Amino acid sequence: FGVRVAPEQVLTSPSATAGFLRERYPAGTNVYVVGEVGLRETLAGAGFRVVGPRETRAGERAEVVVGGLVTTSLT
Repeated sequence: FGVRVAPEQVLTSPSATAGFLRERYPAGTNVYVVGEVGLRETLAGAGFRVVGPRETRAGERAEVVVGGLVTTSLT
């Protein structure tokens, strides 16, 4: 696109979401993520415990639900 920026100047929606959550929830908080692998990896890397259907069916609860882009079927 002709824009010259350093990698640290790029803010992605997953990193913005992780920053938002870090301001409000402690590390280890269970976060249910509806989204692609990049969002899940970013939130896990920020110290959150990413849970999904398997964990919630086993009785775990999420403190937060985060929705992102989904390019595959949810069924």
